[in-house]
Amino acid sequence: MLTVLVVLMLLAFGGIGLMRFGTRRSVAFLPWVESVIPGLIPSDELRPNLTSHDNDLKCETLGILTDREDPCALDLAIPLLENGDDYVWLNAAHYVGSCGRIEAVPYLIKALRHSAWRGDADVVGYLRSITGKDFGTDFNRWHEWWISEHPDFQFDWESKLGPIPRLPLN
Repeated sequence: MLTVLVVLMLLAFGGIGLMRFGTRRSVAFLPWVESVIPGLIPSDELRPNLTSHDNDLKCETLGILTDREDPCALDLAIPLLENGDDYVWLNAAHYVGSCGRIEAVPYLIKALRHSAWRGDADVVGYLRSITGKDFGTDFNRWHEWWISEHPDFQFDWESKLGPIPRLPLN
């Protein structure tokens, strides 16, 4: 019965293809569909959302791909690590990190200063998995370790941290 209801709602909203166009309805509808019938929208169908001009759609899509740990959109997500939006780069870091990619590490470390603290447990899990190190949520220890391993690495640790950044950079 629930499946029939979901299919009828999809038809009422213009079908699954609506999820790609960045409309306000699709942004709200996408996570709902995923929570009711996980995997109904194939990961490959979500890829175009990462090229949308709608940052909310990008974030919702990255969240779904993170939960799936599906590397199908890494080629589109890795450039989003450098996105100027406070939450797009953060969600991209979670997704790229969930796929075990080293490119996410400095962004995951920076995420420990972001105002979106609820993701810290996931960030630490990704960092632990990728690096084999465990400094918990201690940004300064992670930062010192990264710099010691990559002394010539240039990175912006200060900006795009959400409305209320945590932890000053020592």
